Amino acid sequence: MASLADLETDISDHERRATVKDKAAIGASIIRAIRHYSGRRWWWNENQGTAFNTVSGTEYYALPSPLRVIDNVSVTVSQDPYILERRTNGYIEEVYTPAGVYSGKPSDWCLFEDQIRIFPIPDGVYAVKVQGYGLALPTYSTDAADAWTTDTTTPWANDAYDLIYSRARALYAMNWRNDREGFVAHSTEEEKSLQALMAENNKRSASRRLRGWSVG
Repeated sequence: MASLADLETDISDHERRATVKDKAAIGASIIRAIRHYSGRRWWWNENQGTAFNTVSGTEYYALPSPLRVIDNVSVTVSQDPYILERRTNGYIEEVYTPAGVYSGKPSDWCLFEDQIRIFPIPDGVYAVKVQGYGLALPTYSTDAADAWTTDTTTPWANDAYDLIYSRARALYAMNWRNDREGFVAHSTEEEKSLQALMAENNKRSASRRLRGWSVG
């Protein structure tokens, strides 16, 4: 499988730019390209379920990383799973006033300060599963060439290779080369790649349409 380092090398070769400074600029362009598209749902960043157990008397739980959007939160009781009702924090504050009084089998959840809040406050240990999408973003150090500091074998360098390649080259042309023609040309290729990837994504995801809630 291709890596982000391979993608960086391909761009460097096409740009005929191999200095440490140029490679760092290309690496930064790749990161910006990935961040631009990381907020979308793709078949490779769907999370089929991150599990944790509740603690009796505890209502707040850390948001599973690296989820960006939550589709649903479910709880299993006596081997029977059910989906919790998504609420606002204001709703829970109003319904469950005074705070800390109500406990029992969970029925609702909300997002609050990058945490999942479960109500009623769990009165025991319940298995919780959070489904959504998100993928840990790679990082790049500008201190040295080829300084990818995370696992770089990623779908962004494989399934989305053409998309990230085109956008990274467009960003590089605009921000570091002041190359208007190059920016336009690569942006055109980016749009073509995006349309092709979205068509494939829609085909793969047609059977599992979900509504999600952004976590930030």
